[in-house]
Amino acid sequence: MEKPRSISDSTGKQKVRSAEVGTDILKALAELSPATSLSRLAEHVQMPASKVHRYLQALIASGFAEQNLSLIHISEPTRQEAI
Repeated sequence: MEKPRSISDSTGKQKVRSAEVGTDILKALAELSPATSLSRLAEHVQMPASKVHRYLQALIASGFAEQNLSLIHISEPTRQEAI
């Protein structure tokens, strides 16, 4: 019989998965640099634009990405660290 998972197990795994998705989006931003659109980024990572948008909002708030008009790009300090 399988042992029931605790709430912290599922929450911890969800946080790890969220971090993986966020880093996938950040890597894609670096690959598509210097700038890209939300639709192109979503297509590149093969995720719905609405999901990518939610992650981008967090990346922008954290200073890892920037938005200029309708284009999104990786922040300069982050780009240098990725190289």
